[in-house]
Amino acid sequence: ETKDIKRIVKNILVMVFGDIVGKILTLIFLVYTARYLQVEGYGILSFALAFTSLFYVFSDLGFFEVTVREVARDHEKAAKLTGNVLILKVIITALGYGLMIFIVNTLGYPIQTITVVYIVGISMILDTFSLTFSAIFRAFEKLEYDSIGKILRNSILVVGALAAIKMKAGLIWFATLYLISSMIWLILSLLILIKNFVKPKFDVDLSFWMLLIKEGVPFWATSVLLTVYYRIDIVMLSVMDGNFAVGLYSAAYRLITSLNFIPVAFIAAIFPVTSRLYISSRESLKLAFEKSFKYISIIAVYIAIVIILLSGKIIYRLYGLNYLPSASVLQILTLSEIIFFTTIIFANLLNSINRQIICTYQVAIAATLNIVLDYVLIPKYSYIGASFATVLTDLFSFVFLYVWIMRSEYRLPRGIFLDLGKIFFAAFLVGVFVKYFYNYSIFTVVPLSLLVYLLLINMLKVFDKTDKALIKAFIRNV
Repeated sequence: ETKDIKRIVKNILVMVFGDIVGKILTLIFLVYTARYLQVEGYGILSFALAFTSLFYVFSDLGFFEVTVREVARDHEKAAKLTGNVLILKVIITALGYGLMIFIVNTLGYPIQTITVVYIVGISMILDTFSLTFSAIFRAFEKLEYDSIGKILRNSILVVGALAAIKMKAGLIWFATLYLISSMIWLILSLLILIKNFVKPKFDVDLSFWMLLIKEGVPFWATSVLLTVYYRIDIVMLSVMDGNFAVGLYSAAYRLITSLNFIPVAFIAAIFPVTSRLYISSRESLKLAFEKSFKYISIIAVYIAIVIILLSGKIIYRLYGLNYLPSASVLQILTLSEIIFFTTIIFANLLNSINRQIICTYQVAIAATLNIVLDYVLIPKYSYIGASFATVLTDLFSFVFLYVWIMRSEYRLPRGIFLDLGKIFFAAFLVGVFVKYFYNYSIFTVVPLSLLVYLLLINMLKVFDKTDKALIKAFIRNV
């Protein structure tokens, strides 16, 4: 429907704008931080972020996704949901932080590393409360507030990092920056919630808690396992091969995962809509799923071919000569990224149709597989082994969800696979173009290669009449 397209367009634009600005600021922060702290110091900070994130997921028992889905269907639930979720989170975060303190002290890390973990851990506790407010913003399809938060927090990190470098501050200051940015956004997001949406209703309803937990646990279990899935490699690298290997791996890992904003922004905009379509129109939901898969595939394949071919230049320009070994990691992890782009579309469909438990099973197996592969590959191949473990695990996730989708009423039509063949052919030709002009500036090659890619996609007739109508509606609403 026109109103749905208009909302989706608006939300995609504000999310993409916020994410692009946020990622640029994040990139500035990471580059300056990595260069200033050097590989060893940057490895400690990366470990702290990865380690605390393993406990951060315990603070939200799937409440975020349940809140978005249920409030999107009925706005009257917002006040009660917010209040009860906040009370539950106070209890959960206190237990999680205590467990984190106990475990990090038993691992025998130096006092500096433990202190950094403490500070980043408090920052993540504050983030989990902000996440509750963000769920309400998304349910009401006001994603501009998410964008404000990302830009604000990353601006604080950049300004703080530049000030720290000028004052020759130590590693602890960089950890404290995360705490300061989280505290400011928590206060601001609470004020936005109360003024523009709802006042949380703090009435303890144990039966409602049970319902929240029952619906949320599959989402939560998926989040926990995803965190293990995507963070355990850094922790295992730190334990098995030291912080130097973590620094090299993290430089490429943080860079490639910064592109996650593209599918995440798309899903953030479309999830409330697909959740409603499951109730109102299954045919419209099927069409939305098919088109989402096609468009994300077009974007992912182009990004992959360009980054794989220009990885050396990208790493050298951003991090300097010391991080050049990260180029191989970047090439390998780019394969993982293209798989992630398409897998998240499958996951969105399952979450929209109340089949989130399928995603939980998938991530549980994938997380276990990733740990086993890391255990086998890291001792022999260090950060390269960790990279291949991530790719193989992501490939499993794609196949697992693909098989389920193709056995359901939402199976992809045959035409999609013909389009995929055309997309990969166009990417191959773009690869030849990039290789030929490799010695030119990245700022010349990338825009020209994108233009060539779009022309090839059009010439190969990847877009049908429905696609063209949707694109025209998108442009018109822009």
